[in-house]
Amino acid sequence: MNLHEFYQKHYFHEIERHHQIDNSMAIPLGIISVVGGVFVVVAKEIDCPFDGSEWFQLIFLGFTVIASIGAGWFLTRAYWGYKYVYIRVPLVNELKKYCDDLQKYYMDIVGKSEKDARVISEEEMHDYIDSEYAKSAQQC
Repeated sequence: MNLHEFYQKHYFHEIERHHQIDNSMAIPLGIISVVGGVFVVVAKEIDCPFDGSEWFQLIFLGFTVIASIGAGWFLTRAYWGYKYVYIRVPLVNELKKYCDDLQKYYMDIVGKSEKDARVISEEEMHDYIDSEYAKSAQQC
């Protein structure tokens, strides 16, 4: 595996992980919604003055509120706590034009042969793409 493939693989792994985190939010949010609904139903059934079983229900409702707030906090941190960056790799025709312009530059201004100019321009283009992959994967 060359360096370009390594950067590309790492970048796409991080994007895949981002999608896994997004998809994994559905079940906990559904559970919190169900618990919240049960909480409301049980809370409506409690009347003043409180008897023994209602005090017991109030204590468990208090634990439920604390646990729901904690779960909400951790879900929020999991969803918005990480920054994912999507790089904008130029379109193929833009890359081709960039590579052709570099090749022309090296041939006309620097004075390289056509073969050397092509090799240098392709290396610079690959270096640019690799640096964008590395930069974006690091920010994930």
